Amino acid sequence: KGNLYEGGLRIPYLVRWPGKIKAGQVSDLVFYHPDVLPTLAELTGAKAPGDIDGLSFLPTLIGVGEQKKHEMLYWEFGSQTAVRKGQWKAIKAKKNQPWALYDLKKDVSETIDLSARHPGLLAKMKAFAVAEHEPVRIGKYLDAKRTRHEKDRLAKWGATKPQRRTKRPRK
Repeated sequence: KGNLYEGGLRIPYLVRWPGKIKAGQVSDLVFYHPDVLPTLAELTGAKAPGDIDGLSFLPTLIGVGEQKKHEMLYWEFGSQTAVRKGQWKAIKAKKNQPWALYDLKKDVSETIDLSARHPGLLAKMKAFAVAEHEPVRIGKYLDAKRTRHEKDRLAKWGATKPQRRTKRPRK
């Protein structure tokens, strides 16, 4: 989907559980991928790790109990950043562009920037984005994971170290 506008973030979530979830049920609950783990943990009686950001949405699925909701949600994708707070969404679509603020209840297409009308709300959402941002240095995290994965993959297929390619003679 490639961006943090609603067209890139919104996806339908379909669940079928005969006898537990009423057929044809529709919900407007806003949740995101990290909410799946605590939901499955609660469903199976397992304990979800305490250091995760997700919230179980099982109460919404089965219609029993109080549904906890995220105060704010945060996304990064490339140079884009977005924060969602209830019906409000702040987005910085490009590194050198200003933040925009949208009321998704009235403007799901994100066409009317309300940042000038609600500077206090935008400031809170931007502060949340700054607090949540964790810089990733390629050499520190990604290469280490890739290297370990590569070794594990090679070992699985019987190679204990990367094989050298032989050079083909030039014509």
